[in-house]
Amino acid sequence: MKLENSLRVTRQRRILLEQLKLSDAHPTASEIFDAVRKELPRISLATVYRNLELLAEKGLIQLVGTAESRQKRFDWNPRPHCHAHCVRCGGVADIEPSPEINALLRGSVDSLRDFEVLAARIDFLGYCPQCRATVPRCSE
Repeated sequence: MKLENSLRVTRQRRILLEQLKLSDAHPTASEIFDAVRKELPRISLATVYRNLELLAEKGLIQLVGTAESRQKRFDWNPRPHCHAHCVRCGGVADIEPSPEINALLRGSVDSLRDFEVLAARIDFLGYCPQCRATVPRCSE
């Protein structure tokens, strides 16, 4: 059995994908490693990381991270969408852009003559609701 883009489905990859699909928190490789060890006690963190990178490279999952983030996170949803990153706790949330924003972005890309776009990302940095409640604010 093969996944899209001629990637062979191994038991390890199937379990990694299943575990990733269960999480909406955009887990790190370490978090996925901890979860899959219940089914694959002999798997190594390096194997988990290598397979997640390969699945992302093939476009089956997304690698999520910013220059500011300390760890890479992985997203089951390979469709184009935006992410909001909490700069305090490192949490990541999906943001679905409106149809108007998508149309505006497509128009911008169409104006890039002779430029082949391979990927695009829009990341928002800020505080999640839990962290925002604890961050001291300057008085206005």
